[in-house]
Amino acid sequence: MGVAEQSRFKVFHRSFHIVALITLILAEIRSVLERAGYAVGRGIHIGRPVRYVGGNGANDVAVKRMTTACQNAGFDDVMFYPEPVAAGLSYLRSASTQPDHLLTFDFGGGTLDLCLLSTRSGGSKVVATRGLPIGGNHIDQQIMRDVIFPELGEGCAVKSSLSRSEPDSVFPFYRYQDYLLNWQTSYMSNRPELMESIFAAIQSGPDARRKLTRL
Repeated sequence: MGVAEQSRFKVFHRSFHIVALITLILAEIRSVLERAGYAVGRGIHIGRPVRYVGGNGANDVAVKRMTTACQNAGFDDVMFYPEPVAAGLSYLRSASTQPDHLLTFDFGGGTLDLCLLSTRSGGSKVVATRGLPIGGNHIDQQIMRDVIFPELGEGCAVKSSLSRSEPDSVFPFYRYQDYLLNWQTSYMSNRPELMESIFAAIQSGPDARRKLTRL
């Protein structure tokens, strides 16, 4: 969302602008609410990470894109709310006891957000917020690299041809790893030229067959 250079994404081989995709989602939400009989106004509150993934200016890029999508969907009055602040206030509203301070630890898919709230004055005050562009996706990807990839054929010795006299070579797993690490593009690993490499390598022996069949 906050990476300026990434403005378009492929969905089933078609390229869409990220603002257009978000607009469709927000417009559908508005439509569902209106069909259910709710009076949907022009205002909307959007939760957002403290710090978006990306370099300097990532927050500005993301907020601008989200604002444009909201306006396209008919929401002219757009307000953004840091997600850890919203989570902390939600907890305080339902808690049976009110602590003097509350630390919210929001570990999401792509970001880590923290918020420190103070309730000493009887209300709630945001003491500080901090965010890092590190989340569960990074842990998933590291597990994939360290544990899963070797079981899918990474480093697997295969025959370069059907001739058993040919020396073994290493299966070109690097051609598949980016697709496996990013679910948005994983479907592209089914391309014929990639599948042919797998089918050929499976004939190399039991170990290659066991691992590459999983791939």
